[in-house]
Amino acid sequence: MSGLNGQPIQPAISERECESKRKRQSSAVKPSQLKALVESQGYKCALSGEALTPLTATVDHKTPLSRGGEHSLSNAQVITDVVNRAKGQMTNDEFIAMCVAVAKLRGQRSISDDDTQLDET
Repeated sequence: MSGLNGQPIQPAISERECESKRKRQSSAVKPSQLKALVESQGYKCALSGEALTPLTATVDHKTPLSRGGEHSLSNAQVITDVVNRAKGQMTNDEFIAMCVAVAKLRGQRSISDDDTQLDET
């Protein structure tokens, strides 16, 4: 089939992208599996330990899809939306290392628990 200018019409997405989408859909985590995952985590964020609520709970990939992680139950965890935004595209190990570095830096400064911003020194 050709377009108005006589050139062949290109599909909107490539066959490779179609196959990737089919693979993700076939390996989708089922709601019953997510419920079991949340229960196994004791209804707490897998990374911070904070209580999860229906409004704060998000499903996260331990190793992000963009970094080669799989869309599978073994690569899934439930974390709070705040933690998920902070984690971004990091792996769990990278995120934890960053949190440790921030905590060490904060411990080196004379900042009270009431302070919300670091001094610009």
